[in-house]
Amino acid sequence: MDGWKQDEVEAAIEAYFDMLRREVAQQKVNKAADYRNLEEEGERTAKSYEFKMQNISAVLALNDLPFLKGLVPAKNFQRMLEPLVMAYVDAHADLRPALLGYATRQTPEERLKELLDTPSLVEEQPPAYAAKPTERSFTGKIIDFAAREHACRKLGQSGEELIVSYERWKLLKHGRADLANEVEWVSRTKGDGMGYDIRSFNIEYEERFIEVKTTNFDRETPFLITDNELDFSKQNADQYRLYRLFDFGKKPRMFKLSGSMEEACVISPSRYCAWAR
Repeated sequence: MDGWKQDEVEAAIEAYFDMLRREVAQQKVNKAADYRNLEEEGERTAKSYEFKMQNISAVLALNDLPFLKGLVPAKNFQRMLEPLVMAYVDAHADLRPALLGYATRQTPEERLKELLDTPSLVEEQPPAYAAKPTERSFTGKIIDFAAREHACRKLGQSGEELIVSYERWKLLKHGRADLANEVEWVSRTKGDGMGYDIRSFNIEYEERFIEVKTTNFDRETPFLITDNELDFSKQNADQYRLYRLFDFGKKPRMFKLSGSMEEACVISPSRYCAWAR
């Protein structure tokens, strides 16, 4: 496993969850001291242990579980790490309920307050991205973050819930309580397949069709968009908005895309639907 011995990985996992238990219990956590302790006991540097723990954060994020504050999920990790981390969670009966309880401490209202506390947290401009040729290694080491997070229904619903609150807040701020009451969480009231998640308005009562994409990772992390969502955005370009929430498990921020997603995004096919001839 990238040169690490299994006992070294297990020591990192044990230390990670020991710190997380302390954080869940609202005790003081000194990560740097824990890294140094691991360095003294093993053959890896403190910095190596910190990066390994960012890999562990990535596993937890992709399984819709909270991770240690300050240990931002790494973008790439080996598949062999995930079963070891999740086996540890499953082997300790106290962990999963404690983690889930920890994850629900922050209400949608508290998340909204965090989103609004600093104006720069709402970023109007998306990150610059240059299309790159697809590189295929066929080694099976890289996790498909977009696909995994797309499948995390709870993560997606939490992001949508936050944006419903955000849209209502915006309209109330401009004295449009009438419109705030009309904001509709469409994916909940009508189900998936509409091509968007939320029906909202601007203060002139013009409809906005909002699709929400949520990630626990950083702002450059790609997201999946369905054929249905893409087609709907093209047919309703003037009214379509995509809100990209990122760093959601730590401190949510977002940027917005407007119009046809075919023009607003760099789109690359990631999978195909096939039938036998």
